[in-house]
Amino acid sequence: MPYEVLEKQIKTLPEEYYEQLEHFVQFLLHEAKAKSRKSEDISEKLAAIYSKIPDEEHTSHCDATLDSWRELTKNDSW
Repeated sequence: MPYEVLEKQIKTLPEEYYEQLEHFVQFLLHEAKAKSRKSEDISEKLAAIYSKIPDEEHTSHCDATLDSWRELTKNDSW
């Protein structure tokens, strides 16, 4: 549903329903911001951890070959 149509429908709601909807939207915004902050916190912690690893110890994704993955996962039960 396009935003404009939804907006028109919301504006036709009785005042009490409109207020409930407004509270619900505010709650959703609050939850989204809280999750965003958690994601940022995790990203910052990971960056701090990875920054302590010397560059020469970093591995490239290209180092993993199909044969090495087969060897690593040969005893895994899927």
